Amino acid sequence: MWTRVSLLLGFLLLIAPHVSLTSGPKTFGTARKGVTLKDSKEPVLLYDYRPTNHTGSIVTQMWFTGTLVWPTFGNTRISVIVDDDYVNALNFTISLLVGNGFDRPNENGWGNAHIGYTALSGGVYSSLRIPFRTHLQVFARAPKKEVVKGDKALFFMLRGIEGPPNDISLGDGITTIPSRGSHLRLHKLVNFPAKGNSYVSLYNTTKPTNGVFFMLTMQAKSGNMRYLEGRFRAEIDGQEVILSSGTEDYFLSAQYFDTGPFHTPLAGCTLVNRVVGHTFAAYRIHDYDPIMWQKSFGLSWRVGDGHWNVTTTHVSAYAWAYEWVR
Repeated sequence: MWTRVSLLLGFLLLIAPHVSLTSGPKTFGTARKGVTLKDSKEPVLLYDYRPTNHTGSIVTQMWFTGTLVWPTFGNTRISVIVDDDYVNALNFTISLLVGNGFDRPNENGWGNAHIGYTALSGGVYSSLRIPFRTHLQVFARAPKKEVVKGDKALFFMLRGIEGPPNDISLGDGITTIPSRGSHLRLHKLVNFPAKGNSYVSLYNTTKPTNGVFFMLTMQAKSGNMRYLEGRFRAEIDGQEVILSSGTEDYFLSAQYFDTGPFHTPLAGCTLVNRVVGHTFAAYRIHDYDPIMWQKSFGLSWRVGDGHWNVTTTHVSAYAWAYEWVR
């Protein structure tokens, strides 16, 4: 009898470490040094990962840096392909990912828990959670236009968790999404010529889903600053919700960003020029101030408020949200 018990205990001890390692979460990731980008039309594979656990995985951080003399580093184009879904690929430039206006070199390092830009031509990071199940690919392409000609070297880091808990925190522990079945969606405008006092759609669900709107990065340029009188509004499950009385209000500033650029954990302005170009660039993060829906969601911005002569405004925006079906 004792021999059988001993054999059973030995067997359990033998398999126990194996069970704990395969059933619990584990970290995956990579770091690439000096990846050469040659042709603006040819994507370069930065990372290709297939998890052993198909119950769910998430990317928790990405980081990008370029060679020292690279004025257009921010216009490097990144593509994240989740579960071979090329239709809903996350395609973005490094600059607008963090709301750095008009792809200009960074002048003062800044950052928060979700995004940051900490060096002259690099130190750009994002902690956006990217859920996936079976396959993750990340590609990079050089900017379409280069000031300094020649090959460029890109430095890249990525980390994530395979087999995370059922609910993923988006930052503060209050706003969570299901780790299985959630999809990060990106809706974009790129240099869109918006007529004065018109409404511009920034995000719209295409089918019934649950979801949470997480982050908006935006830049605009016009003939005057009156476009900042425009408000943001959402349509949540068919009901209108006014999100701000003006543009800079939505980004938690006031008076046309009259104190200049600023950075907080919730929002920031990376660029404003009220004299030359009439430009601004900013970001807004909704982890402490979640915008959620149960069926449908739409987000729009008005170019002015109808009381001023607003010229055509060229706007670029990245609207990020998580969607899932219960």
